[in-house]
Amino acid sequence: TAVGSVVQWYLTGENAESHWEPVEPNALSQQEIKQQKTAERKWKHIQCIEKRWDLPKWGGVTVDDFGNVYLWDYDLTLKKFSPLGQFITRFGKGRGGGPGEFLTPNDVAVDNDLSVWVCDGGTGMVTVFDSDGSLRKTIRIRSLPYRIQPLRNGFVIQKVMASQYLFEIYDLSGMVKLEFGSNLVPLQEKFPILLAGTMVTHNDDLYYTFFYYGRLMAFSLIDGKLKYAIGTMDRVSIPKVQTREAGENLAMRIDPEAAIASLDLYFESDNLIVKSGVTLREPRNGPRTVLDVYAAADGQYLYSYEVPKNGFLKNGYFYETADTLVTKWEIRID
Repeated sequence: TAVGSVVQWYLTGENAESHWEPVEPNALSQQEIKQQKTAERKWKHIQCIEKRWDLPKWGGVTVDDFGNVYLWDYDLTLKKFSPLGQFITRFGKGRGGGPGEFLTPNDVAVDNDLSVWVCDGGTGMVTVFDSDGSLRKTIRIRSLPYRIQPLRNGFVIQKVMASQYLFEIYDLSGMVKLEFGSNLVPLQEKFPILLAGTMVTHNDDLYYTFFYYGRLMAFSLIDGKLKYAIGTMDRVSIPKVQTREAGENLAMRIDPEAAIASLDLYFESDNLIVKSGVTLREPRNGPRTVLDVYAAADGQYLYSYEVPKNGFLKNGYFYETADTLVTKWEIRID
């Protein structure tokens, strides 16, 4: 799947019977869920005033803190471009299961040294490249990764499917140092699909938001303890889960009619930016992005950006994303 896509994981059985299982919202009794002080968004409007460049893309888009852009190509190599849109180098050897090759590259992260980290949900590997594109290290890990963030002496992953713990911290040799993120949603061990979401880290904290559930959480990367759990501006309740027996497996999927709470999560200027799913629940004419801004310290809502294009905000620019194209825009905030 393309990096950044919302994935519904389930199995199929030829003669399997299926039924819907409701999930009780009040089952999350072990966590204290705080609520926002307001239910109304405070709007700021972003206007895209001057195009900087267009670049073709095949999959996801990553922008580092220095403005460099990383784009997947159709041959499963990762291209790096400068903030001016000029090609710099290429990472990886393409499709395959060997060192420097990829099958399902789920996520790309760039550390402060501009080393590039790629996690692959198809091979269960983490691959690290130097900034010039040379392969530094390939690490086989215990669980299939969906998201990755580099740390000072290792890295943290979000697992593809996690019935008990959602997050694992590894050292650079691939040894698990800490696992955390249990009891985050009702019946987590029975319905791990409900954990679908995305994470971001900053300093010693990890932040997480759910795709199908209006919750924002913060954890300590030191001991894995929950620092806060708070409702988002997208007050989406936990969806129903469809289950079916497929041989010896229990297959499951989210109700196709379920509302999407969030689409992505970013850290920008001491704040968390959640890309809201309201644009899917309340479609209008033409593309639109709603970015809700929360204080990272306590998760309290601050304000929202509305942009008449689809994409994301990074380093003071808006990156418009289409099926095969990414465009960098200078912006004005009204």
